[in-house]
Amino acid sequence: MVPREPDRTATAAPDMTNIPTELLRTLVTLVELRSFTKAAHALGMTQPAVSAQIKRLQVLLGGELLDTTSSAWQDRGPHRGCGSAFRTRHRA
Repeated sequence: MVPREPDRTATAAPDMTNIPTELLRTLVTLVELRSFTKAAHALGMTQPAVSAQIKRLQVLLGGELLDTTSSAWQDRGPHRGCGSAFRTRHRA
């Protein structure tokens, strides 16, 4: 009997243990303020830096995190709610 090769089309779950805290903090601030510019100001960053951190987080998690196409922003994708979960656990 010939051994089966593993299914290479299946996507592996992202490693949720090595996500930098600053990326999650940026996501939480962005979701709360619903503005890249306001989030950048609140975090002491530039707007392009906030955008870059969100893009990096999307790469780490493997998908879109926010739907910003309408006036009603929403967490999106399989990681929906990760920002609020982080906020609840890490309140200052």
